[in-house]
Amino acid sequence: MYNVILTLFGGAIAAAIGMVGAIMGAMIGAFVQYLVMRHQIRTKYSLAAIERRLNNHQSAYDLCYEFSSNMHEQDHIKRGEVNDYFEKWWVTHCIFLGLNSRVEINKLANMYFKYDPQQHNTNDMKKLSEQIKQTAKCILDEVQLPPVKLDLKLFEK
Repeated sequence: MYNVILTLFGGAIAAAIGMVGAIMGAMIGAFVQYLVMRHQIRTKYSLAAIERRLNNHQSAYDLCYEFSSNMHEQDHIKRGEVNDYFEKWWVTHCIFLGLNSRVEINKLANMYFKYDPQQHNTNDMKKLSEQIKQTAKCILDEVQLPPVKLDLKLFEK
């Protein structure tokens, strides 16, 4: 009797097992595709964030130069333009800066806007100059990248 049942339903059982195997294979394949896609998306956004951060740190370094080149500016209109430039810059760049850079840039801006070049206070001027250097160094330190190594064999004939 057992042989009769096995003969009648053996093909159906084998087909069912095959179908379950095919479904499991499809599920595993879909899961692997999901994991690969998720990794690619994370990598893409991570690279975009790194690029944005590099650009903002470069812009912050340019801002230090702007403060430095206008440090002795006595024209209140020009100093007001620097203030406007800084405020617009800050709103569009502060998020992607490192914490230390944000702190140092704020210190620099406060010192710059409090400094009055018409008073010719050399102590304040030295402090402002040192803050510009310290801010620029902080920006460079935070955006430190490993050096690019060139394969010089590529350039040999």
